[in-house]
Amino acid sequence: TAKGSIAAGVWPKMELRVDGVKKADFIATNTAWIIYAIKFSVPAGAHKVAVAFTNDLKTVTEDRNLYVDKILIKK
Repeated sequence: TAKGSIAAGVWPKMELRVDGVKKADFIATNTAWIIYAIKFSVPAGAHKVAVAFTNDLKTVTEDRNLYVDKILIKK
């Protein structure tokens, strides 16, 4: 669940990574909380899950931000 703030006419981009490998790209195109979903398989065991904000921008008048509320993993 994520939302964003636009800057220079561009919304924030986020990547879902598992063990450092990109699994999905999303663009947070709303200032309200939105659920972004993807389905994929991983082998059994422990894994590192991360969301990366890949296009940060701050100018004198604008600040692009990504806000992530939660990551839900279903079996």
